[in-house]
Amino acid sequence: MNPSKSGAGAVPPAKYWHLSPTYPHWAKLSLHDLVHTLRPLSGYEGQDVLFYASHPIRYVYLVAVVVGIDLPSASTAILVLDDSSGACVEAVVRSPTGEGEVRTGVTVVPGLTRSEEGLMVEGLSLGPGTVVKAKGIFSNFRGVRQVELKRLSVLKDTREEAAAWRARAGFKAEVLEKPWTLGVEERAAADTEIAREAAREKLVAARERLRKKEREKKRGEHEKRKVEREEKREMKRREEEREMDAGALV
Repeated sequence: MNPSKSGAGAVPPAKYWHLSPTYPHWAKLSLHDLVHTLRPLSGYEGQDVLFYASHPIRYVYLVAVVVGIDLPSASTAILVLDDSSGACVEAVVRSPTGEGEVRTGVTVVPGLTRSEEGLMVEGLSLGPGTVVKAKGIFSNFRGVRQVELKRLSVLKDTREEAAAWRARAGFKAEVLEKPWTLGVEERAAADTEIAREAAREKLVAARERLRKKEREKKRGEHEKRKVEREEKREMKRREEEREMDAGALV
């Protein structure tokens, strides 16, 4: 099967994606598949999702060797990754605010910090030749696909590396290479659950509107009583003034 050319019409509607074996999970991919196989699908632009055949993917799990590091600014770090599959990818760490959070001693991605010497992962220096597990979401720079890094860890020995490679191969064989489809009964069950969830949301929204209305009513009653108290105090003050003025004329 050529996943780059098949399955485009077989992608179930977006309302069912949460049932897929890929969409809510970290998808274990080779860099070749990330760069050359995943494709956008017309109608789903702007949703940060790409497709491997009929599988919608938004969370990427990579195992690769760091072959380059670039620190172009205090708010950006770029790791160049290579897994010998025929492609390299840039994994980018960006400051959430754009105000230089990737600075010395500050953790941006869990486990990743920046020191005077460069990047540190879990207290270890990160440099070319380090084998890492990288998790992220899709991003793009000048038409080039990148990964915006969310998690990073170092594979410390060959045993961990071999296990990671096997897991990726297993995921591809057992998940990606098997088309994701939904039968009539599965769609009907999902539609029922979606309808129930929509009804629950409507009920919650109705209850919140009612509570808001009750709060506004109580607030209005409180303000009304407050005004009435102020008016009574003002009337009493004026009465006392009249009595004092009358006494002064005696």
